[in-house]
Amino acid sequence: MTGILTTGVLTGTASSDVDGLPRARTANASSTVNSLAIAIQGVLGLTADTVFSSANINGSPGALTPLAATTITNLRLAGALIPTVSIAPNTVILDAAGVKVTLNEQVVTGTGTNNVTLPVNAIDVGLTNAAQPIVGDLLNRANLLNGNIVIGQSKASLFAVADA
Repeated sequence: MTGILTTGVLTGTASSDVDGLPRARTANASSTVNSLAIAIQGVLGLTADTVFSSANINGSPGALTPLAATTITNLRLAGALIPTVSIAPNTVILDAAGVKVTLNEQVVTGTGTNNVTLPVNAIDVGLTNAAQPIVGDLLNRANLLNGNIVIGQSKASLFAVADA
């Protein structure tokens, strides 16, 4: 398999203000990936200048609110510029030949009242039996690629219990 993933500087942050005292709480995480390039010969070419995701959970016991965002600058798929002005959650920009590219992937779990977990993947490249031609193979055989490449993941989790 010929495959290349390169990036520039990667930055991740996480914070919370949970200290056991009764009041509204927050949990925040963010991720930035600069100069992204994914090149899987015969399967996928994807680049971006900057990939950013954030996951935030705010609130008090009984009312927690998750909020997520993804921003991607100059995303190109097979060389074509993909508009990313406002990326709705779980936006699929490619789903063909065993390759699925999802932007701003979010899956909120928990009760929503006392516990919430919010992972955000800015870009998720899923490979399911994606056929990658074997260079120089006279029988035209291919490698079958399976797995996921996750770029720019942020994950926040908050568990809040009302005072006794």
